[in-house]
Amino acid sequence: MLNLALLRSALLGVALALTACGRSTEPGPPPARTAVVATTYPLQQFAKRIVGPEVEVVLPLEPGIDPQHWEPTRADLRLVSNAALVAANGAGVEGWLEGLALRDGQLVRTADVFEDQWLDSPGRTHSHSGGEHSHSGSMGHTWLDPLLAIQQAEALGAALAQAYPQRRPSVQDGLEALIEELRGLDRRWQEVVQRLGGVTLLASGPEYAYLARRYAFIVRDLDFDPTVELTAEARGRLRAVEARPAVLLWPAPPHPACAAELEELGIATVVLPTLGNPSADVLRPGEDYFARLHRALDDFAAALP
Repeated sequence: MLNLALLRSALLGVALALTACGRSTEPGPPPARTAVVATTYPLQQFAKRIVGPEVEVVLPLEPGIDPQHWEPTRADLRLVSNAALVAANGAGVEGWLEGLALRDGQLVRTADVFEDQWLDSPGRTHSHSGGEHSHSGSMGHTWLDPLLAIQQAEALGAALAQAYPQRRPSVQDGLEALIEELRGLDRRWQEVVQRLGGVTLLASGPEYAYLARRYAFIVRDLDFDPTVELTAEARGRLRAVEARPAVLLWPAPPHPACAAELEELGIATVVLPTLGNPSADVLRPGEDYFARLHRALDDFAAALP
């Protein structure tokens, strides 16, 4: 005969077990440390080329967020803490990394190898894309100089070989191929700069300082936001530029009204993105870091007399 007491006890045990499963607060296993976390789009692209498709390389920033002013969430910080390697730029780009406890060898600041060549930022506060921020400290766009980028790639390659010792031969092959791509960018820049002649170069901000130093050209920083209509002050700066031909370099597509005014003034415009973390309108489908920069250099060359 069925023992009802035993049956009730068994059913109660099952119910309690199911309830516990539904509300368990026990932490799951920690994420496997297989991913590389990059703090900028160039470093993500460099790491992918060096380490190959078998290793995931994550850029946790939403598209278009300036890496220098990114504020990571707790989930972002957990991702960083559990990374096999954190590939950072340095040169003042990732202030949020200061004070973050990471394992020995987990972080590589790729621009530290040429710290003596960092440039100081103009040190001003203004609004770009609706958010007020400061450009004080070091200039962070080191990767735009292809020869500095080669040094960053070498530092990154050494760190990846340390993080993935079983992949060292392929890491070395990937690094050599990446360096050749960066040398190709250097050659393209030399070709374009040879055609500058008497062209007046302008820029909406200080982003191109490393490029100007590398290729010995002068670019006048007009300090205005390309994503909004020109202010009266910015319009006055543009009208004060009398020398022609003139070309204005933009880090992002300019506001249509702004582009129209420049055309009236006889100033050619070229979008030369910094690509720290590009928004969706900067890259074409399937376009990567190198393809975008070569397209910008094509546009730059076409804008020159």
